[in-house]
Amino acid sequence: MATWRDGGRLGPVAALLAGYALLLTAGAALHPVPGWPAIAGLAGLLLLAGGIAAIFRRDASESRARAGRLALLGGAAGRLMRLRDADAIASVAEALAREALDCDSVRIVRDAAPLPAQAAGAASLVRPLRSASGDLLGAIAIARRDGPPFSATEAVLLSELAGSIAAALDSLARLEAATEARAAVERILATISDGMVVLDSGWCVRYANRAALRYLDRTEAALLGRTLWDAFPGLAGSEFAARLRDAAAQGEDADFTAAFPPRGAWFAARCYPFDGGLTVYLRDITAQHETEERLRQSQRLEALGQLTGGIAHDVNNLLTVVLGNFEMLALTAEERGAPGSEDFALAEAGLRAGASARRLMDRLLAFSRRRKLSPVPVDAAALFAALEPLLRRAVGSAVTLEIAAPDGLWPALADPAELEAALINLAVNARDAMPAGGRLLIEAANVTADRIYAAYAGLDRLGDYVMVMVADAGIGMTREVLQKAFDPFFTTKPAGKGTGLGLSMVYGFAKQSGGHVMIDSEPGHGTIVRLYLPRSADAAQHAALPAEDVQGGSETLLLVEDDDVVRAHTAAMLRGLGYRVHAAADGAEALRAVQDGVRPDLLLSDLVLRGGMSGRQLADAAGRQVAGLCVLFTSGYPGHVLRDAAAGGQDLALISKPFGRGELAVRVRAQLDAAPRPAVPPLAADAQTR
Repeated sequence: MATWRDGGRLGPVAALLAGYALLLTAGAALHPVPGWPAIAGLAGLLLLAGGIAAIFRRDASESRARAGRLALLGGAAGRLMRLRDADAIASVAEALAREALDCDSVRIVRDAAPLPAQAAGAASLVRPLRSASGDLLGAIAIARRDGPPFSATEAVLLSELAGSIAAALDSLARLEAATEARAAVERILATISDGMVVLDSGWCVRYANRAALRYLDRTEAALLGRTLWDAFPGLAGSEFAARLRDAAAQGEDADFTAAFPPRGAWFAARCYPFDGGLTVYLRDITAQHETEERLRQSQRLEALGQLTGGIAHDVNNLLTVVLGNFEMLALTAEERGAPGSEDFALAEAGLRAGASARRLMDRLLAFSRRRKLSPVPVDAAALFAALEPLLRRAVGSAVTLEIAAPDGLWPALADPAELEAALINLAVNARDAMPAGGRLLIEAANVTADRIYAAYAGLDRLGDYVMVMVADAGIGMTREVLQKAFDPFFTTKPAGKGTGLGLSMVYGFAKQSGGHVMIDSEPGHGTIVRLYLPRSADAAQHAALPAEDVQGGSETLLLVEDDDVVRAHTAAMLRGLGYRVHAAADGAEALRAVQDGVRPDLLLSDLVLRGGMSGRQLADAAGRQVAGLCVLFTSGYPGHVLRDAAAGGQDLALISKPFGRGELAVRVRAQLDAAPRPAVPPLAADAQTR
């Protein structure tokens, strides 16, 4: 008799047939026996009823078993889809097949190789594993060594299991492909120079590439999963935040440049809104912004310098007359033998006020780079030593002054007087930045500027420089103050405590000397000023100012000045020194005087003249007519004339306005004595016969 495991129904059917046969036999063969037909019939009925009951019990048991297997395989799909490893999927699927399909062997092939052949007979089954697109992923094969063949229901169940396995493998392959694609994209994004930040609708950071982490100075752990406002508390309320919010609210792409306060940087940003968030690309342009700001500042200073030069020209003309008159008043009082008289006191007060005004104009001209400097090789170490007593008195006892200069310091090419003034200005500024006292360091060093260093220091050329550094431990400067530090008349000091020309004078001196000055400062951490001066190829020397020995002479001078008051005053001072003076208002009048027979020993001319002819052009024209003519120029500011002369390798003798009687006398006498007259060349033969 077949077993239940075999799935046969021979036992119940046999009982049913036996009962029915017994019933028929009893009725035919035992009919004559009294009572037997009833007994046989009853037995047959019982056998028939038992067979029918057995059939129903088998059907119920088989239904329960089928339901169990369906339930087991019904959860297979979800279970397999949760797995993230192909070997794990195969292992779980094999276990499910053994339990649900009552088989002895299960084999899963995970490739597109030929399907395993189905064994002879009906005790094995093979089903392909195909993806949703129909691609062959492999196959599953099951077999029984003993027992009945697989039923149609079991074949259907195996097909369902094969579909679940294929779906799980297909999903895993897609996930792996997506993961690899994401990794490839992240590798690409990690290599781009622009920072990339992805924000969700709640401003939470979902992604940031390496450049963004570097720009924002954050790690992934400190940034991802946090809102932008939590990660950067100082960002809220800034222009940068407002532009981000506008881009997200309008849903339109946006490009902008703005400061990023939490980092003290400037970013160029591009925003691309998407459904559910915002992608922001960042580029750090702090260095570019600072360079542009320096250029704008340089342009502002250049414009101010041009204005300053024009004003200084007229003011110095006036000061020349004012100082000259006060000087003459003082001399007159002395000649009367009343040096203590009221006239003498008024003259001295006027001279002091005029001298202050002259220094103010000098600072403005130094700032505007329109004042002629007298650069010589300067030993910075020796200059520091000579200035140290003055510097200590200037900064006071509350400030600890340290001065250092290394051995082998190169000579700097600079105007010693202007360098001294710059150092005193910087020291006084440092003292004022340390009201409670502190440490002030002044030192010098040799610096060779390559391209990188020159770009950092703002130097116009490469090469060797002497760097003079003045560092204090004072209150420091904010970024806003730093941007205006070199502007003339800008000061953070109270009214009456400063003119605002100290740093602008230092700036003009450095640029006119062929160097540069830069400031590093931070509020609460002090200030460092670095002054770069070009290295001199000659040995350092100490320039001594000539003593003002007022000496005159009897030579003939041609004075050319377009300002009537200045011309008359200067002519009076020169005549008072004993010189014969011919005065002219412009170049054309001066040349007419030469053509009329005036033979001057020295031409004293303003560089900038009215009438279309400059002092330089006049000197060239007069020099062709007067052999050995000495030339001394005057100017309230030389403007482009000096720059053009310097570019041509010429060195012009110049006395700056305003000048006093003593200075004028020294310069005129020095110029006459320094240029002996050459012998007059003989006329050509053809000229002698004319």
